[in-house]
Amino acid sequence: SGATGMDALDRFKSGDVEVWQADYQCRTPEGGIRWVSDVAVPLREASGHIYGALGILQDVTDRVQREQALQEMQA
Repeated sequence: SGATGMDALDRFKSGDVEVWQADYQCRTPEGGIRWVSDVAVPLREASGHIYGALGILQDVTDRVQREQALQEMQA
């Protein structure tokens, strides 16, 4: 949590990760909470230099809510 796309780019450039994955909690304009999954890969020049990242954001709120409900039932 608290991670950003710039964190992913920094991690790619340092060689820490080859694929970035993070889940973020976002507030909607109406004040609701949604969960977003961010998956990204580095964009490389022919020389191997990383100049950016290509990512996909997906709303995973339903999945997170189901996981939370299951954890509560098992507690």
